[in-house]
Amino acid sequence: MKKPASKKAPQKALAMKTLPKQTSAQKGAKRGAKKKPAGKKSMKQLSSNKTGKTVMKKPGAVTHKRPAANMLDAIVKAKSMRAFKAAVDKVADVNRLSRSLTHRQWLLDLVYFDGPDSEEKLELLLDAGLDANMSGLLYSSVFGSGGCMRLLLEFGADPLGDRAHNPHARCPFLAAADEGNPGKVMQTSQEALFAHPNYEETAEEVWKHTIERMHEDLLEQHGRASYPRAKKWLREALLQYVDVDYKNMAHGA
Repeated sequence: MKKPASKKAPQKALAMKTLPKQTSAQKGAKRGAKKKPAGKKSMKQLSSNKTGKTVMKKPGAVTHKRPAANMLDAIVKAKSMRAFKAAVDKVADVNRLSRSLTHRQWLLDLVYFDGPDSEEKLELLLDAGLDANMSGLLYSSVFGSGGCMRLLLEFGADPLGDRAHNPHARCPFLAAADEGNPGKVMQTSQEALFAHPNYEETAEEVWKHTIERMHEDLLEQHGRASYPRAKKWLREALLQYVDVDYKNMAHGA
């Protein structure tokens, strides 16, 4: 006998609920409602203070300070006396010019070539505090027209220049002996030597030593063969006009 087929329970139709369609605004709100990962804070939270108020940090003011080297360049490259004076007024310490190789050479050239504005520029620098005893400055000025040299001496430069503290340095008096107009330069230097406070009691002795160095310098430059002629030139063309003993010698006193 065949077994009767098992009856299946009638399946109930599943009631499908029809969900209302969401608008794009609702979808955006739903996405925005998602929780942020733990441990991370928004930029607002990071910038908020304890009171809960949002503090917006203002960027610091950017200041552009002009490097000191550029200010010194403005002095060296000034095209007019007005620009030169303005540049000098902006520099707190004009002696910084002597600490840079380029600017130091510009100073030496200023007094060496003694151009139309050299004296005025040098006086402005000296008034601003430039050290008249800057190494090599007086020695270089001897080869100019004399104006810069006189200014340096008036502002207290040692008439012996670097030779005053370095026995191996060249003395401005020796440079004056080689200069094209040595009489005037030598006379100005000698007067400054006898008036300088450093040599108030030793000026006469220092002057005699200076004459000896002139002779030694001539001997080194010209050699023994030509030295007598060079010595005669020094005596007749220069020393007799600035030294009493040589003046009396020249006149047979």
